[in-house]
Amino acid sequence: MDEGRGRCGRVLPAWMKAVGEAGKALPAWMMAPGDPGWLFGRLALGSGRLPTLDFWFDYTCPYAYLASTQVEGLAGRTGARLVYRPMLLGGVFAANDTPQKLFATLSPAKAAHNARDLQRWAELFGVELTMPAAHPLRSVEALRATIACGVDPRVVHGFYRAYWVQGRGPSEPAVMREVLGACGHDADAILEAIATPAVKDDLRRRTDEAIALGIFGAPAFVVDGQMYWGQDRMHFVERALTAP
Repeated sequence: MDEGRGRCGRVLPAWMKAVGEAGKALPAWMMAPGDPGWLFGRLALGSGRLPTLDFWFDYTCPYAYLASTQVEGLAGRTGARLVYRPMLLGGVFAANDTPQKLFATLSPAKAAHNARDLQRWAELFGVELTMPAAHPLRSVEALRATIACGVDPRVVHGFYRAYWVQGRGPSEPAVMREVLGACGHDADAILEAIATPAVKDDLRRRTDEAIALGIFGAPAFVVDGQMYWGQDRMHFVERALTAP
């Protein structure tokens, strides 16, 4: 069979190359996100690449926690390459003149509504969420540990669970050891690494990158240079990732 190459260099049968060049529609089963043939269909049409979804987060934000429970499913449905992007939310807030303790600035009525709304979202997503009494808890060491272990998604979920399900500070040494060890990482080595200038500078650099992108809160999603803020904007993110 004659073969041609898509823009990404993948070898494609000649008939699929012709379909892409002619701009003809592929069968619906090849174009529906989440279906087995969808990614192949995108390649056949000459898209040249799979979409990338950057997920910017800090452990201190309950809305980022909620988004973290859904973002992998969203990436799976759309065929996107998911990239976890840790940032220090306190640094982002400082750059945008945002109060560090946002919940403390709310009126009693709005605070009560926010608490109910968080539980509505948790119920909608089918996950647990408990607001720690001492919120916000320190996250900088946990973020550095996340970077030091290569931004392992299992570690991300472990720290989120510690904070928003168990009510434990993610940066507490015992919590970090537990989460890192459960994910197969050398906790001693990582706890040593988070004190080094290299890891500290890495988190600062990532936070500066988030600020440069126009990010002002968490969670933030970036698709093709466009930023979307909040777990309640994930339907827009999904639409952006599935656009032709």
